[in-house]
Amino acid sequence: MRTIVYTLIPGEPSRLEGVELRDLTPKELMLAALGKCTLLTAVALLAKMRVTVSHIRVETGGGITGDEAKATSVIDSFAQRVELSCPVERDRPAAERALRMTHEKYCGVGLMMEKIAPLEFTFEITG
Repeated sequence: MRTIVYTLIPGEPSRLEGVELRDLTPKELMLAALGKCTLLTAVALLAKMRVTVSHIRVETGGGITGDEAKATSVIDSFAQRVELSCPVERDRPAAERALRMTHEKYCGVGLMMEKIAPLEFTFEITG
């Protein structure tokens, strides 16, 4: 199963990198939904906190039991990595809080996916 990557530059629409949505398998669509929910939730929280952001990248992957082509294979883990460029140093603690809140409280798709399999969430905030 491939990793799904969304990127966003403020003022522009989010982009799915390297693949068209129509080409994703059903299980990859689940990853895409998780990535998009994380992206939109983080953007909303960052805006509400008035955090200046120049770029966000959300990478979402998952582990699968057996051969993906088989109907009996299931996702047994999820992993997300968020890379956020925050040029204003004093905004970085709020950016970290927004990302933690996105994962722990506000991304409904993520909360739902954690009922299916463990979700590892990591992030990096740069200048």
